[in-house]
Amino acid sequence: MLNKYPKIYTYLLVIILILILLGLLIFLAWRTVKMADSNSNLRQELITIEQGRQDSSLLKKVSQTQGDSFRILDRYFIDRGEEVLLIEELEHTANQAKVDYTLNNISSNKGASLDMNISGPFRNIYYFLKLLETSNYWISFDRLSLARSTTEGGMWSGSLLVFVPAPEK
Repeated sequence: MLNKYPKIYTYLLVIILILILLGLLIFLAWRTVKMADSNSNLRQELITIEQGRQDSSLLKKVSQTQGDSFRILDRYFIDRGEEVLLIEELEHTANQAKVDYTLNNISSNKGASLDMNISGPFRNIYYFLKLLETSNYWISFDRLSLARSTTEGGMWSGSLLVFVPAPEK
């Protein structure tokens, strides 16, 4: 009868060792799967970074070859704070066309909107509008109203609303 107990202890010890080994194997398998997922995520991040690097190098090449074109295109738009430059150009254009103008209002919302009164001979006003149309800015004429003055011969006066868009960011 005493011989029977050592066999039970031996069986129990073997069963406990087998359970520990099974637990260790399950843990190692779980850890391997988790590391494989982590490696997959890292691989995907590396691919994304490499694509971003290729895109940025392509943009650098395009900006080097087309840099002047981008700068020319950028001049057509107005950024916040550049309204003063636009007003100075309007003054210069009005002086060049020999047109009197008064700036009534300027508002900045997705660009610059300028409301002004103009007056002068029709030929000069037409020349002023032509100069605005061919200026360095992308000017759109939102409203123009002209009327011939009944008191002054050959003089015209009116109001003009122009808009210069801001670049989208």
